[in-house]
Amino acid sequence: GASDGTFINYMVPGSYTADVFAPSGRLGAFNFDIVAGQTTDVDFGTTPTGTNVAVQLSGGLATPGGLGLTFSSVSSGGSTAVVESGSGPPPPTGYSIVGLGGQDRYWDIDTTATHTGPITVCVHYDITQVEGPETQIRLMHDAGAGFVDITTSLDTDQDIVCGQTTSLSPFAVVESLHPLSLPGVVTASTGWSLRGAVPPTTGTLFNLTLGTKPLVPLVGDWNGDGKKTPGTYEAGTFKLFNGFTATAATYPLAPIKFGDSRGFPVAGDFDGDGRDDLAVFRNGLWQVRFSDDGATTTFNLGPATGTWPGVVPVAGDWDGDGIDGIGMYVAGTWTLRNVGAVAGHDTSFVYNPGDKPYPVVGDWDADGDDTVGVKSSTSGSWRVKNSNVAGNTPDNTFTFGAANDLAMVWQLGPDDHLP
Repeated sequence: GASDGTFINYMVPGSYTADVFAPSGRLGAFNFDIVAGQTTDVDFGTTPTGTNVAVQLSGGLATPGGLGLTFSSVSSGGSTAVVESGSGPPPPTGYSIVGLGGQDRYWDIDTTATHTGPITVCVHYDITQVEGPETQIRLMHDAGAGFVDITTSLDTDQDIVCGQTTSLSPFAVVESLHPLSLPGVVTASTGWSLRGAVPPTTGTLFNLTLGTKPLVPLVGDWNGDGKKTPGTYEAGTFKLFNGFTATAATYPLAPIKFGDSRGFPVAGDFDGDGRDDLAVFRNGLWQVRFSDDGATTTFNLGPATGTWPGVVPVAGDWDGDGIDGIGMYVAGTWTLRNVGAVAGHDTSFVYNPGDKPYPVVGDWDADGDDTVGVKSSTSGSWRVKNSNVAGNTPDNTFTFGAANDLAMVWQLGPDDHLP
């Protein structure tokens, strides 16, 4: 090999061991594999003793594919090496590898330095290889039992994702194959605020004014583009919008008059065609209008008495099959049904963490199924769960909005960014 650590000649597929030398002598060795039809790059950097020791590899964070490592404490110096290739463990279910230059990319890192404490690992990912919303980028690490998410920060302006670990081995940048649900609030009926990422991750904040009082706001994928956009229910008439502008008035669909004007509107894809259907709930009866042909039907779920906010209908894909089921939130008790028309397959549990909560539903971990959550009516606190099970301990908490704001849940499309 050359003195800078690059290889002069092509190498046949197989397993290799490389020795690392410095002017003072041999620093150590590392192993790597050459896979036919794939490019394998090797780089190394000196890792001296000290605290907060920074090591830049593969061109550093200014270069797509480059790495930046920070060791909390190094008691005995050595060399840190990375082997970059398209060969590595498969990503977790529901995720895909974000590649580099058109091929999958894994960074297998090792060091001969003696270190303690956490290591911060940052990767400059290739934005041209990101297929979905950039906010869903994650850094994964495989310590021997499969990839786990170690993400601690994501900078979508610089295309850098960072994570923290205590060991070194294969790393990969991944993105979810499923859309991540995003928080929104509606203030004083017509003032919409939509956040382009789940706090505390920074995301575009988009504000618009939409609707005529009195109304009930809702969101849905009205045209099958994978993006959930606003709609309103005003005195028995649905007004739906396929996009976002200052007023959203340039993207309206024809108004649809449907359902009991005293009922509560719900949107869900009840037939799995990729477009959300319309439903209106009142006194235990769901009136449903399908988006493809306008056909109607009814479901039965929920109490015959009671009003919002103590009794709230919800819809979501509870089992990840691509078809939304229906559900009810009644004074802290959730009842979920996978198929709206089929009774007897309900799941019921209590999730009521206080603060006069308003129920919300979304795919909070981008795993393909919807789970429950609440937003406080006395503050901007959101408490969401990643599984539909009993227990008042949330899996994630964040703040967005204020007291008395009505919570909404929306999502970006596969190739969409807020304007």
